[in-house]
Amino acid sequence: MATINRHLDVLALILARAEEDGIAIDPKLQPKKLRLRERKRARDKRAGFKEADLNLLFRHTIWTGCESQRHRNAPGKRVIKDGLYWAPLIAAYTGARREEIAGMMCADIREEDSIVYFDIRDNANRGVKTLAGERRIPIHDRLIQLGFLTYLAKLRSRKERDLFPDFRPENHVKNSGTKFGAALYHRFSTELDVVFEGNPKGFVNHSFRHFVNDRLSRVTTIPKLVRIELVGHEGDDTNERVYAEPSPLRDLQVAINALPVVDDLPVISVR
Repeated sequence: MATINRHLDVLALILARAEEDGIAIDPKLQPKKLRLRERKRARDKRAGFKEADLNLLFRHTIWTGCESQRHRNAPGKRVIKDGLYWAPLIAAYTGARREEIAGMMCADIREEDSIVYFDIRDNANRGVKTLAGERRIPIHDRLIQLGFLTYLAKLRSRKERDLFPDFRPENHVKNSGTKFGAALYHRFSTELDVVFEGNPKGFVNHSFRHFVNDRLSRVTTIPKLVRIELVGHEGDDTNERVYAEPSPLRDLQVAINALPVVDDLPVISVR
């Protein structure tokens, strides 16, 4: 059902753009009228995190200290800052999709006007879901405080290509169906089951997107166009989809830093 409706929405956008370009469209052709009726509201399909949920999640031993690389659920003194550590934190402070995060490359971290940001574009590891998905997301101050740029510098010093080498698919055969996000999905799902005692609410990585979009939508000083640009959503009308200019990076940074700090982890020296 969701796939059919998504294709119909794309067709409607194509027809709308054609009409804007002066191409005559039969008014009887209305793809949106063919949409299948949803049985659930969009917000009820996937559980979104609340701030209290994230505060509980980031008290797990992955972030506060585990026994070893093999025993991440056992309390200990080791904080292993790998993909499993960083990816959920990045999701909480960006709302980016699982594949977008897991398949990032070191070259996707850029800097402009002293603002460091995630440059989400097609790369050698994965594509982006839509054209609107191509976007810049400034790195939240909290990620910098936790040492993300130090982590990045170490990867670059080792000439690593991928931001999260531990998420590389074992099978690199083209069209094998194996994606960078698969390892993150399986490993993070296990932790969600542990933290939330079987995960009865059905939290997934997408729950971060619900949280980020909801929180930004409630900050009245953040323009709607800035919010939808950060989360990679299409605009609602022609003006938003076609004529709106990209938001200044500084405005995007102010908006992303409006997200609350959802962890109480120790910080390192701030850049």
